[in-house]
Amino acid sequence: MTSDVSIRLQQLAGIIRLTNTVDLGRASSITRLPEATFRKAFAALRGEAAFKGQFVSPTMYVLQENTEGFISAFNAQVLKVAGLATAAGTTTTTRLVARSPGILARLEKMFKASRRIKIDDACSVLGVDRTELIGWIIDESEKMGVRVDGDYLVVGDGVETSAWLDEQFSAWDKKEHDKEGKLE
Repeated sequence: MTSDVSIRLQQLAGIIRLTNTVDLGRASSITRLPEATFRKAFAALRGEAAFKGQFVSPTMYVLQENTEGFISAFNAQVLKVAGLATAAGTTTTTRLVARSPGILARLEKMFKASRRIKIDDACSVLGVDRTELIGWIIDESEKMGVRVDGDYLVVGDGVETSAWLDEQFSAWDKKEHDKEGKLE
């Protein structure tokens, strides 16, 4: 069920990217979740930095900026409100790194080649979907020094990604050794 809703949320995200709007009726129709789920998600996100926009009608929300940040925060909140969020303690980083152990090395190489990487290109190289990558970047942005700027991932000047990546590798190695997060 969760993967089905996740796929539908990705379809909704595509529409949001194209129109910079969220139509609650369309969102409900696409995801097959009640419209009330989206209203609760909006209410919970009211104070979020990624939540910049306004309702122009009772069912139409227009985004003003940071579409990707909004989509990530909104999707996570919709899943939480719908009771389909990931188990507590399971972060995007843990799931992403566990599923694609080489992702950290590829990411490091990408940021050594360029300080500004198009999100779609990063997704292609890393073999992950856009929503998952954005969620991971948001979860790790303070540690990594990477931020989302429109359709790009940007590494700040003076940020040493190697130190962060080394820390991630050692944490992942420890979890792998301890079999943390593995199904029995």
